[in-house]
Amino acid sequence: MPKFLMIRMNNNIFDDTVILIDKEKGITSFDTISRLRKKIGIKKIGHSGTLDRLASGLLVVATGKATKLTRYFLDSDKTYIAEVQLGVVTDTCDADGEIIDKTSVTTEHFAELEKVVASFAGAINQVPPLYSALKIDGKRASDRVRDGESLTLESRAVTVHLIELIECDSARSTFTIRVKCSKGTYIRSIARDIGEKLGCGASIKELRRTASGIFMVENALTVDCISPEAAERSAVVSMNTALQFMNQVTVDEKAVARIANGAEFSRESLLSVDNRESELSAVSDGKMVLAIARINFNDWHVAYENVFN
Repeated sequence: MPKFLMIRMNNNIFDDTVILIDKEKGITSFDTISRLRKKIGIKKIGHSGTLDRLASGLLVVATGKATKLTRYFLDSDKTYIAEVQLGVVTDTCDADGEIIDKTSVTTEHFAELEKVVASFAGAINQVPPLYSALKIDGKRASDRVRDGESLTLESRAVTVHLIELIECDSARSTFTIRVKCSKGTYIRSIARDIGEKLGCGASIKELRRTASGIFMVENALTVDCISPEAAERSAVVSMNTALQFMNQVTVDEKAVARIANGAEFSRESLLSVDNRESELSAVSDGKMVLAIARINFNDWHVAYENVFN
């Protein structure tokens, strides 16, 4: 292998980073990741939460060592913009599914809409769509349904931090909502349940994820736009920056070797602590993240969750 190729591969600017992708509508998250893998030449890629094929928007992708961070991003709140079609019920609860019922939409339905939408704010219980990635005994619910199984999914507790009606179009029998919600919330289920409450049925027509935790779709790029030149933009995020929602702990050189071996470092090794009121701390040497740990600052105890050698 030519020497310059070896150097380029070993210094891939996309390795050990978080990449913010603006997923296009009509392609699966799996295919999006596959295209990105070929584009940047990195095999080890993970993501923190898929988007339906119909949906577009923010897909938080991690490479190399940063793939260990995806589970922390999964726990974060998400924000969506959804256009909902009233009067149309599908088996998937969105426009990709087969229509199973149609109802005429009247002015009375729109008169009740704002009140019904507002009723979904706060802690709610929702039943996931049958066509979903929810796993039952290790197999996706959607795959079980396609195999002919008859499923009854149990309701789950989720939290809708914000739901607001931002547009109505009575001529098209549609409305648009903005939703900020906890992990595991299905916007398709919210649309379905709003339709049921109104008595005319509903399904998702368009869906876009605009935020995931501290990450915003405004900073994301499509796969086609990802390039070494674009790496200087905010779409490619260092591990340090990606963990800004955790406590920021900086340690001295004595602690670095101990952390690499998974050994507890002493309180005396602390150079600085920026408390973000998180249960977790990102521990660094001031340049790069060394570990993620749970630190008891009062009684002094360090329990590592991840160590990045």
